[in-house]
Amino acid sequence: MLKYKLIILLIIISLFAKSQNVSVFGNAKDYKNKTIVFYKYNNPITKDIDKLDSSIVDNNGNFKLSFNLNRTTQVFTNIGIYKAYFFAEPYKKYNIILPPLVEKKLKDSLNPYFRPFLINIGIKNPAKDDVNVLIQKFNNILNPYLNLNFYKIFRLREKSDIDSMINVLDTTFNKYNNNYFKNYLYYKIAYLKFFSYKRDYKYITHYYFVNKPILYNNIAYMDLFNNMYRNYFTDIGHSVKGKYIYSNVNLSKSSNVIMRSLSKEIITDDTTLLEFITLKGLHDAIYDNDFKKRFIVQALDTLIIQSKIKEHKIIAKKIKKKIINIKPTQNINSFDFSLQNSDSAYISLKDFRGKYIYLNFMYSKAYSCMKDFSLLKTLQKKYNDKLQIITIFLDTDLKKLREFKSKNKTLNWTFLNIGENKKLINEYNVLAYPTYILIDPYGKIIANPARTPTEYFERYFVTKVLRRRQ
Repeated sequence: MLKYKLIILLIIISLFAKSQNVSVFGNAKDYKNKTIVFYKYNNPITKDIDKLDSSIVDNNGNFKLSFNLNRTTQVFTNIGIYKAYFFAEPYKKYNIILPPLVEKKLKDSLNPYFRPFLINIGIKNPAKDDVNVLIQKFNNILNPYLNLNFYKIFRLREKSDIDSMINVLDTTFNKYNNNYFKNYLYYKIAYLKFFSYKRDYKYITHYYFVNKPILYNNIAYMDLFNNMYRNYFTDIGHSVKGKYIYSNVNLSKSSNVIMRSLSKEIITDDTTLLEFITLKGLHDAIYDNDFKKRFIVQALDTLIIQSKIKEHKIIAKKIKKKIINIKPTQNINSFDFSLQNSDSAYISLKDFRGKYIYLNFMYSKAYSCMKDFSLLKTLQKKYNDKLQIITIFLDTDLKKLREFKSKNKTLNWTFLNIGENKKLINEYNVLAYPTYILIDPYGKIIANPARTPTEYFERYFVTKVLRRRQ
């Protein structure tokens, strides 16, 4: 009996040792007696997080964590003002270099819209072909180029210019054999093509997705997929031939019926991909009032029962949980406010009653916010009699708003400063910036979050809002 117990114990120990296949350690004296926790996203659509492991930094600054991964995964930790990440590969050890500790100030901790700074974690003595080294080199070439040429590439769609950069990237990096990075390079280049000049989602789908493995953990793959198929059911529902999607969800309540329709739309019988697109579509349909949440849940239930793919069952269950826990944000009264503009005059939401309000929360110097401004300017000019755009800057200093307005006098809509009125952030459930909200002429919220200008807000506003409410 003792012999059998020893054998069982040895099996358990060996299994445990085998499961903890990633080791992370280092020395960071700034973090003495602090707890470091590492996480990963457990699925790429709802982006729920799983805790991997934690470690208390000892008096000498040493720490060590270990956890199991079955594929290369982006892992991260929240430390002070930073969200620090790196890409961990199974069966590897990482001697990481944490940034100098910068604690959040009290005002940051109390600030509901504080967002940590995203940074790469350094790794001591990495191999030349380490995935972290390759991705960092890639980003160091591409990101400055995009920042300099954004308008020319993504607005004017100058094909030759982006093709030159693609050629540089391909020539520089195609010699490396790291599988994760090869796919990262492949789908980053696809992303550049799609959002610059090759905006045909059927072509991109067939060339990059059909009958290819779904790379749930590859951030380049998922960036392309999530952006291509964002609000996909709403998009096809607006087309003449695509109205079937509403009845597929609201009447059939079956994922199989949805997938059969999508197979005709995309022209593929790749059931794994169709199932994944269906999951993305059902997730985004949560925020479209024409899709009833209880019917989305029923479609998810059929997918959970019938799917043979473990990842898809997990994602479907997470979407269900999200629907159950989600706060109602449509068809409820908007939250009024009285905020200062650049002239120190107080402006209220009620001042614009009778018009649709396209409310957005932004930072005055955030690149992700600034890129929308040319489209917002066009929208305000084109629909001035029906629509009022209101931008609330989350910079608490009114001077920043005044400086911004003095430098951007051609921007033709209402800019306000949030000041100390931070409760609006929670009331409107602002989780990221920019966040857009659409309010009807009577003060009811139509969509929260609403589509951004780059997500075809104008088409949505004209075909779905104005026409249906005339």
